[in-house]
Amino acid sequence: MSRWKAGDIKPQPKNELILSDLYYVVGRLNEYYTPDEVRAWLYARHPQLGGERAMDLIHNDRSLEVLAVIDRLDNDVYV
Repeated sequence: MSRWKAGDIKPQPKNELILSDLYYVVGRLNEYYTPDEVRAWLYARHPQLGGERAMDLIHNDRSLEVLAVIDRLDNDVYV
């Protein structure tokens, strides 16, 4: 990661997309939670995600499902 930041190497395109999605999701979650809560949210199993972890969905190119749950937070309909 530090070599990516320093510009010494460029991440693989798939990894770059995962990092980009994760960065966006974390930014959205920061509107509601502390950093420790965000970390727990990403790694916890969610009923709204069919019992899956948000981090696993992001890694498997299913970030839109995670964002749909966050959108419900925006609309105060999170259960």
